[in-house]
Amino acid sequence: MISNCHPLHIVCSTIALLLLAASLCSAELTLHVSPTGSDDADGSAAAPFATIHRARDEVRAIKQRSGLPEGGIRVLLQDGLHALSEPLTLGPEDSGSAEAPVIYAAAPDASPIISGGRIISGLTRQPDGSFATTIPEAAERAWVFRQLFIDGRRYIHARSPNEGQFTSPGGVPAEDGEGNMSDRFIFRPGDLQPWPNIGDVEVMLYFSWNEGNFPLQSVDAETRTAIL
Repeated sequence: MISNCHPLHIVCSTIALLLLAASLCSAELTLHVSPTGSDDADGSAAAPFATIHRARDEVRAIKQRSGLPEGGIRVLLQDGLHALSEPLTLGPEDSGSAEAPVIYAAAPDASPIISGGRIISGLTRQPDGSFATTIPEAAERAWVFRQLFIDGRRYIHARSPNEGQFTSPGGVPAEDGEGNMSDRFIFRPGDLQPWPNIGDVEVMLYFSWNEGNFPLQSVDAETRTAIL
């Protein structure tokens, strides 16, 4: 009996299969994250995760289960607001290597926004152009924030003076006579007041080519001394 097998075709088919297998082994794995996705999904383009935390945990699971693929893992963030309910922590266990990197990037033609902010509802515009609402957590000092964005625009934190800055005529001498006390300063008449909500007031100080925000503890109008 004469065989119809062609050795050349068999060799070519074997080579093609080997090349395909090598390509699959070295292919980069892509995980997708979309604000409209679900953390119960598989992270594919058709079923993206909802949070970056879920994608990070999947990368960790893959590393522990089978190790990173030779091409590494790329986490693509789709358009939209990716809100972080808690800090996103990345450590050595989340890294890859030069040959198999772990990359977090925007999806092609996407402009994702990663934000740790929280949405505030019930804002009403006041006659002077400002916005107002009641936030019980903020009133109780359980939630302190210093930035507000509305429609992507950052609004100015309430401040005094509205332009420029106050200047201090000097510091308060230390009791031992060596320099000034570091937790207080003298202010000019009228610049500061012993406001009833003094615990909500912060002072921005410029010093040594630096700046810092310090909570104001008390204000003595008679001696014009502010204590931080």
